[in-house]
Amino acid sequence: MKRLSADILQQNTEYNGRPLRKRKVNKNAVSALFDWMQAGAVAIIAVVLIMTFVVRIVDVSGESMMNTLLNGDKVMVYSLMYTPKQGDIVIVSHAEKYDEPIVKRVIATEGQTIDIDYTSGKVYVDGNEIYEPYLTYNIEGLRVGYDDVSFPCVVPQNAVFVLGDNRPVSLDSRTSVIGFISCDDIIGKAVFVVYPFGRAGIVK
Repeated sequence: MKRLSADILQQNTEYNGRPLRKRKVNKNAVSALFDWMQAGAVAIIAVVLIMTFVVRIVDVSGESMMNTLLNGDKVMVYSLMYTPKQGDIVIVSHAEKYDEPIVKRVIATEGQTIDIDYTSGKVYVDGNEIYEPYLTYNIEGLRVGYDDVSFPCVVPQNAVFVLGDNRPVSLDSRTSVIGFISCDDIIGKAVFVVYPFGRAGIVK
């Protein structure tokens, strides 16, 4: 019986007369795989945090910002510790007022006096006409039934006055439907068109 056990042991440890070698796990490969998985997890978390608190992608809907931004454009929006400034294009979100985010240009900030000459189409901030090279279509008179905000007026604290670049069709701060925009409702500043690729570029 002992002889049989010895023969079986001999067979299990030899193959074609050569000793069998135990397979060794490549610890370096396992460590490298673990490092790659860890790096991938960190990268995913970083992207999620960046897309949540720093930048995000927003779709432009409508023609109110033509030709600066077109319907269907996808824009990158910067939001981290952002403070609205005159001339910035901002994304506004307020579920109680708007079904989807709106895109407008900041014309005046808190404490500034805004005035609009509906005859000439000129816009004044603190008594000075502002330079607007981005306009596609100028203001073409008072839009009866829409423009119900009286001018001149002063922008309240923690708010901005916004207009669309395509003034004849834009629903903006000229109407009480939109009115002054609370800075708390501003997602961030549009900084870059990412799609369509043929229009990719910095938003001005």
